[in-house]
Amino acid sequence: MTFGNRSLKKSYGFGTVAVGFAVSFVVALVVVRAFVHYISRHGFAPFAWYRIVVGAIALAWLFVR
Repeated sequence: MTFGNRSLKKSYGFGTVAVGFAVSFVVALVVVRAFVHYISRHGFAPFAWYRIVVGAIALAWLFVR
């Protein structure tokens, strides 16, 4: 069974991929826990307004481009 480009497999190895997966998993746990803590203290309103403003800026940027 092959998984993509053989030269990439040789240059990065499975150990590097495993370490990257583990670090990503731990960072995701920390970020999700912090986000849930923030939402439980402040509610969704600040997050919602932030997303609306960022979305509007992104749309404006796309139309100007």
